[in-house]
Amino acid sequence: MNRLVKYKIFKDEEIKNPVIVPLGPCKIKFNDSDIGNTLKSESTTLKIVPITEEIKTDESSEAKEEIELGRKITFETSLLFSNEIMTTLGINDTLSSLLKKGNLKIETLDGTASIELYNVSITIEPGYTFKSDKINIFKLKVKAYRDESGRDIKINFNN
Repeated sequence: MNRLVKYKIFKDEEIKNPVIVPLGPCKIKFNDSDIGNTLKSESTTLKIVPITEEIKTDESSEAKEEIELGRKITFETSLLFSNEIMTTLGINDTLSSLLKKGNLKIETLDGTASIELYNVSITIEPGYTFKSDKINIFKLKVKAYRDESGRDIKINFNN
């Protein structure tokens, strides 16, 4: 069973405290193109931190209200990249194009949840290269921002 099920806090639209979720093995799609599965041996985490502001008055130093200004959403994992996936992402041999923008879909391999991150920026960090089988390992660091519709994340539970 995937650990994401333990974090039903996501069903509550108002996340008050930072939430860090270890996701386990996942399938990753970038702009609807399959870019592979996460590595079981590497950490795969989703972190949501609300950005809030306390509203105070001159009458009291206590906060009268706390409003959410936005959320800082990050996702980090490692993937195996073949030459085919490098072509799909537009990564050249000189690795000069390691920042990508678009949408990311994360599906847990145990089928418990799917997560959509809108308006993401992905930083690709090269790792190891194995010349014999032409497989490259990259770390992905993803940040999601609100899009023109005000969406940043959507989580669907499948249980």
